[in-house]
Amino acid sequence: MLVSEIIADCGQRINDVSKDEVQDAEWIKYINQSIDQLSRQLIGAKDAEMITETYVSNGSSVFSNFEKLVGSYPNVYISAGVFRITGAGTPVTVRYYGTKPHVLDVSNQIPFKDSYCELLAQMAARFAKERIGKQIADSTTLLNEQVSVVNGAKA
Repeated sequence: MLVSEIIADCGQRINDVSKDEVQDAEWIKYINQSIDQLSRQLIGAKDAEMITETYVSNGSSVFSNFEKLVGSYPNVYISAGVFRITGAGTPVTVRYYGTKPHVLDVSNQIPFKDSYCELLAQMAARFAKERIGKQIADSTTLLNEQVSVVNGAKA
C-alpha cells in the first residue's frame, strides 16, 4: 500500500479529506511515528515479520533498526554498538528483531503487509487528532483495537 493511500484513509478518519488541517508532510511524520510504535508492538508480540536474518563479523556496527537478537547466540554479544564474536573468525548468521524503515514521500510503499495498514492508519489519525484537538477514542479502547488487529493479522 502507498503512503498516499494511508493519508487518504487518515483524512477520512478525522474528517479532513481536503487536507485543510493536516498536510502531507505532517501526515508522513505521523505515519513514521506509527511505524515506530507498531514495529515495537509487533516485536513485543514476537511477530515473524519483524525478523531479519543477516551475517555479522566481529566489529560490525549494530544496525540502525536493531532492537534485539532472536534467540540466543552463545558466541555473539554486543558492546558499545558493535557485534563481538568470540571463538570465530568468520561471519556468523544472526536473526534479529528490527523496526521497519520510515517513509519519506507519498509515493513510498508502506513497509508492512497490507493487513497491518488499517492499524497504521488508525494510529496516524490518532496522532493527528491529538495535535488538532479533535475528540479521540478512549485510549483503552484504542489499545484493545490495536491488540485485536495485531492478533488478527498474525493469524
